[in-house]
Amino acid sequence: MIEHRLGNGFVVHHYQHVDSTNNVAASLCRNGWKDQLAIIADHQSQGRGRHGRVWQAPAGNLNLSIVWANQPDIGPLWSLVTGLAVCEAIETLVPGLTIALKWPNDIMLGDAKLGGVLIERPAPESPLVIGIGINVAMAPDQLDRAVTALFLHGFHGAASELGYTILDSLLRWRHQLCRFSQTGRALIIEQWQKRCWGMGQRAAWAAGNQRVVGVACGLDDDGAFLIEDDTGKKIRVLAGEVGFLCC
Repeated sequence: MIEHRLGNGFVVHHYQHVDSTNNVAASLCRNGWKDQLAIIADHQSQGRGRHGRVWQAPAGNLNLSIVWANQPDIGPLWSLVTGLAVCEAIETLVPGLTIALKWPNDIMLGDAKLGGVLIERPAPESPLVIGIGINVAMAPDQLDRAVTALFLHGFHGAASELGYTILDSLLRWRHQLCRFSQTGRALIIEQWQKRCWGMGQRAAWAAGNQRVVGVACGLDDDGAFLIEDDTGKKIRVLAGEVGFLCC
């Protein structure tokens, strides 16, 4: 492990190989680490996405986890904020790209998945652990959806360069949310809506015996995803998966 101390206040632990950067970050939280720690790994063998899915991480891609405390009071919106920070970082490094966000945690380039975000809290009293995986050098094989990588769109830098840029972007968001605490949640929703992938498309959501099919309407004021069913009723989706029927 190599430790770097960045000028923005972050401490970065850079590993060649770990099981999961989120696991390493959670372990450091249990041992007392509070804030502004970033874990970057060249390779992780047990990367995961939401609902325990496997996250493939070929060499050259970004595997980043962040220990994040002293957060502004935005409740469950940290996944949305992290997505915004990732989009801004990518667009800074590759001018001309437009990155979109698919609820709740996918990073999209065109109609292909570029990466994702996974928010975990190791214990109720501990800081958040924010996991970010981005396809930088290679798009892993996936049979169920289109994927892409930044290398295919003009980025030839190291994954760590993107990681450091994401850290800078998250810090800008923290500063902005602390400064404008009364309007912070509205700002997040507004900016996320502008990047919402699938807005206006036919969408479906299912949970248990409940199934909703309708039109994707973006977010409400609390960050829930809205689907307007065929009767005109707007259904708030707080968890689970939203599928898009035309893609």
